[in-house]
Amino acid sequence: LKWQRGHVPVLHLLQDDGKLRIARVSSLDVVVTLEVAVGSIISFNADCHGKYMCCIRSDGTFEVRDLDAAIAHEQREVEQRERMGVPRHLLRHTLVSQRLPGQGLRMMD
Repeated sequence: LKWQRGHVPVLHLLQDDGKLRIARVSSLDVVVTLEVAVGSIISFNADCHGKYMCCIRSDGTFEVRDLDAAIAHEQREVEQRERMGVPRHLLRHTLVSQRLPGQGLRMMD
């Protein structure tokens, strides 16, 4: 996914498992998933320009993440998996599992 910081409204979702997902509001496509190596993310705050994310971990420490670098890293991983032969549709992360006529959105796990 192309990242356009400052031009596209995004959702910041902190999951029960301590992962933080950032997704586009218009499509619900996940732009990046942030997680920590030890423990889990229990709180977060983004700067007003959408460049940095401060994540507070369950062990009481905090990390400052550069979102441009995190997104570029995730995009490189997706490109590497594509070169290995993984179909593109399996690499696309979205918050919507399916849209059903007459029903609202069903959210993924």
